[in-house]
Amino acid sequence: VNVVPMDAERVLERHTVVVRDGRISEMGPAESVQAPADAACIDARDRYLMPGLADMHTHFGSDDRDWQNDLFLFIANGVTTVRVMWGSPRYLMWRDAIAGGAALGPQLFVASPGMDGPGGVFSALTPPIVSPQQARQAVAVYKALGFDFIKVYTDLTLEVYAAIVEEARAQDIKVVGHIPTRVGRRNVLAAGQYSVEHLFGFPEPAFSTGSMWTGVLDESRLEELAASIREAGVWITPTLAVGLVLQDQIPAMLRRPEMRYVSPSLKIWLANPVQRFANQDSSLYEANSKRVVKILNDSGVKLLLGVDSGFRYLLPGFSIQDELRLRVEAGLTPYQVLRTATADVAEFLNRPDHAGAVAAGKRADLILLHANPLDDVGNVSRRVGVMVGGVWLSEERLRERLEEIARSYGN
Repeated sequence: VNVVPMDAERVLERHTVVVRDGRISEMGPAESVQAPADAACIDARDRYLMPGLADMHTHFGSDDRDWQNDLFLFIANGVTTVRVMWGSPRYLMWRDAIAGGAALGPQLFVASPGMDGPGGVFSALTPPIVSPQQARQAVAVYKALGFDFIKVYTDLTLEVYAAIVEEARAQDIKVVGHIPTRVGRRNVLAAGQYSVEHLFGFPEPAFSTGSMWTGVLDESRLEELAASIREAGVWITPTLAVGLVLQDQIPAMLRRPEMRYVSPSLKIWLANPVQRFANQDSSLYEANSKRVVKILNDSGVKLLLGVDSGFRYLLPGFSIQDELRLRVEAGLTPYQVLRTATADVAEFLNRPDHAGAVAAGKRADLILLHANPLDDVGNVSRRVGVMVGGVWLSEERLRERLEEIARSYGN
């Protein structure tokens, strides 16, 4: 196979990759590395092997009956790592079932329920945090339950936010999420929040009206802001696709073929009133968003690929193609975009053995493709098959399973 290792912008031609017990045990030129005599062999000559992708900003609306079906949609699209950005205890059970081999799914990393104040949009979904003491207690509980991150939302006071960060540091768990409105960019950067989600709360001062929807970008000002983010070591998950979904697009989105594979519970969540959004001309916002991403990237800010899937009819797995395309349209190279969903994820997770590259010792989450993804990110959808944790699923098997899921819903 031709290996796209994602440790550098290169292709290693005619290599043999040996997978044993869910990890890559050996890799090298075909003339020097032989497959074990008892190995199951996949003939991948003239094909391209790359790491599985990560969607680092997702939301679930699945129930306890159909969650495995909804998570399979990620695997069917080569997404083998998922960060859930508003968790619940049952997601932890799903995560552990997958990790233990009791269920097939992407590797899950689950953030806590969103920590927000009483005025937050989703305050009805989680108890509002109104005091530093309550904040510290919540962080300690979420850590004890086993969440991977602490999620902060938009309506926190500076005093409460500082208590969250302080307790999270004491509990050795990282804080991720939004820039709370009353806390502000400077305080979030100074506090060392690990990742900031979406493109709001920090680019606005670089626009003439203070808005990416109506303003003209001052690139030098944005470069200053980007430098402060880079120096603070904060990761950014831009989630371009979700901001471009308009209300009048929903009828067409509901007619997409892949809606046949979506569980009834997830469809109910997608139609929830909290997901309503107004129609408006998004052309300037789209152009501004892409320019922000390009400048962040060129300034050395660490970026993650995240879709906000599970919101605004962005479906698990399938929607990652939209995010990949938009990043390339923003001016990033295919390699730069794909790194944000592979090698950079391993760095973010601080797990050197994570499946962010094709190399010996890495977890065997892999995508086998018909064409080179470094030539065109669209080639990521031209799959021969997907391997997740060492389990090989040919494209034919992936399609068969999707049809089984559709039939189970009467579709």
